Amino acid sequence: NSSTIPSWYKEGMAMRQANEFSMKHRIQISKAKWKNQLFYFKDLEKFSKVQKSNATLAYAQSAAMVHAMEYFYGHSIHKSIIDFMQNGLPFWSAIEKITGDNQIDVQINIEMFIENNYNWIFLINSSKSIFIILPFIVILGFLHKKQQNKHIINKWETEELIEQVNWEQGDDNV
Repeated sequence: NSSTIPSWYKEGMAMRQANEFSMKHRIQISKAKWKNQLFYFKDLEKFSKVQKSNATLAYAQSAAMVHAMEYFYGHSIHKSIIDFMQNGLPFWSAIEKITGDNQIDVQINIEMFIENNYNWIFLINSSKSIFIILPFIVILGFLHKKQQNKHIINKWETEELIEQVNWEQGDDNV
């Protein structure tokens, strides 16, 4: 039943085993997510349908999908899939038997994982922009703090005047 294994799973497992799922891949997923350019499951069923210009994203997303499966169903899911497939079950039937989730639920879990875990990773690659924006943030923070301190000093001066007036009025009454 190895023919029932989708390409995304094969390639994702290969990347996992070779420890090739790098930060560069995660950044690429994050950028594609923000541009709404992530692949759908059906697009990754057969890598022969993926254009060469999108191959790196396809491999990266496949590795993320395998990682998501481990997150939701544990690291032993892969061994369990192989065991069930050796007993004659096709890929998705094996997953349904192991997880209790149908194919759509598994896909939704994987998509949610990618949505939640690859949101802001693209910012890691934008360090030049951060160094350009950071001085403005520091200046704005300084001006805000200066305004706050000025307000506090005015409040203290007002309280001091009130205390002084109360003290002078107290001496006149004695």
